[in-house]
Amino acid sequence: VAAASRCGYHYAPSLELALRDSDAVAICTPPDTHAAIIGAAIDAGRHVWTEKPIARDFAASRDLVAGARAAGGTLFVDHTFAFAPAVRALAEVVPRPLAHLSAARTHTCPLRDGADVIGDLLPHDASILIACDLRVHAVHAVQRARDAQVAISLDNGATGTCYLSWQSPIKARWMTLYGADRAV
Repeated sequence: VAAASRCGYHYAPSLELALRDSDAVAICTPPDTHAAIIGAAIDAGRHVWTEKPIARDFAASRDLVAGARAAGGTLFVDHTFAFAPAVRALAEVVPRPLAHLSAARTHTCPLRDGADVIGDLLPHDASILIACDLRVHAVHAVQRARDAQVAISLDNGATGTCYLSWQSPIKARWMTLYGADRAV
């Protein structure tokens, strides 16, 4: 609370003014603009808090992370569920060792410029797994315009599947974690 009371915010009419008059920036713009704005902020020596995705592809994202590290800055990508009380509780009861996970994220969503179903929905599940101290080792996805099937491998050898869809009339968010003796 004390730190928050020392922070201020202001709307800057241009990126140049925002970068000149701040120590840190929060980026809440269309996804296809993130990489350029993040890069400019890092180059200006600013800390960055951004919505997902960092960039449109892995290589550009990796370069931005490396640039922030080299500049001694912070690049924080906000994940909605990473700090939720339910996710913190889940982390306490994850079956160990984990054998398999199954998840789905569905709802109706219009196609948007600069966004795709995997980049929009999968980071939420990834952030939940990270909050549960589970690390994704590999992802293989088959994507169509509005949905995707994703196979996940975790560092501990567990496997998983995730269905992502922007075309379902039902909004659903679920994840089941399977161990040898129980499921959560």
